[in-house]
Amino acid sequence: MKPLRLLMVQTAEEMREALAGSDLDIVLADFSLPRFTALEALKLLQGEGRDIPLIVVSGSIGEEAAVEAMRAGARDYFAKDRLARLGAAVERELREAKARRERARGELGRELLALTSEVLTEPLDLDERLKRLVRIPVPRVADCCFIALHERERGGLRLVALAHTAPALEARAWEMDPRFPLSPETAAGPVRVLATGEPELVVDVAAHELRTPLTTLRLQLGSLLHHAHREGLSPELSSRLERGLRQVRRLATLVEALLDVSRLSSGELHLSRERFDLAEPVDVEVARVGVLGRVRVRDRGIGIPEDQRERIFERFGRAVSSRSYGGLGLGLYLARRSAEAHGGRAWAETPEGGGACFTLELPLDMEARE
Repeated sequence: MKPLRLLMVQTAEEMREALAGSDLDIVLADFSLPRFTALEALKLLQGEGRDIPLIVVSGSIGEEAAVEAMRAGARDYFAKDRLARLGAAVERELREAKARRERARGELGRELLALTSEVLTEPLDLDERLKRLVRIPVPRVADCCFIALHERERGGLRLVALAHTAPALEARAWEMDPRFPLSPETAAGPVRVLATGEPELVVDVAAHELRTPLTTLRLQLGSLLHHAHREGLSPELSSRLERGLRQVRRLATLVEALLDVSRLSSGELHLSRERFDLAEPVDVEVARVGVLGRVRVRDRGIGIPEDQRERIFERFGRAVSSRSYGGLGLGLYLARRSAEAHGGRAWAETPEGGGACFTLELPLDMEARE
């Protein structure tokens, strides 16, 4: 909790200085001072776009003046001889202001991601794409944004795109770049890559091309759904947007599965090993067999023909029609290949009484994999 700090101002100029020099949380204002009023304070806050709650406290405020203050944007008002609720009101307004700022920050983040995704997916040449990208965060969340590319012959980084809130400073940066190339000795981000010689190469272009349009669509639908809920629009519209968003998420899951298949096929699957409780998410039979953990899942379905038990573990392998049961035939393929990558195995059986039984074995400790 940050320490409590109180500032007293009596003029508009003093309040501007307080706003510029401090991160104010709340304003308690007398309705009318000789040189400054609560209504003027509200206009000042609103003019600067600051979401800081203002509560009017006055010894002479009447009902008509109180209503005027509330219409102008005051969050509450109190007579000086009735301050019992003031503490609770301050806590409430601080809490609500924090919630509003978090919502606004989330909406801004979604907007910036959506705009970035749109630029990345549009058919633009590189220079135009970079110029548009640096304009997105300025001035919303930054005073300046630039992109620099490595230029071997000049031994440093070349400025290729720049946006600044001050046009004069932006022009000055372009003038200085040829004379003072960015040094690769600075240990930060891409410059560090140049300094250490340790590359961070993104080779999964297909993943980017598949994910980016889906991310854009998901963000746009999410923004529309949020707007529909906030504005109280037609429930049918909200329902359609929710269904559309669910389908986009489902498609994203399928894309990730296809990308996993691609990585497995190319031998580039990177494992992220971690301990977990085999019995925590599911109702299955769990046992320890030597150094292995065994998970056995059994159903009471139609079963698996004996000649299909291995086929269903193949890529896109299926034992039934996709029209009747859906899916791409990738789940068991990914399960077996992932298990094998961890030093385990997976197989299927037809138990007595019908249905199917799927068994997964994984090493319990790192030593068991070696």
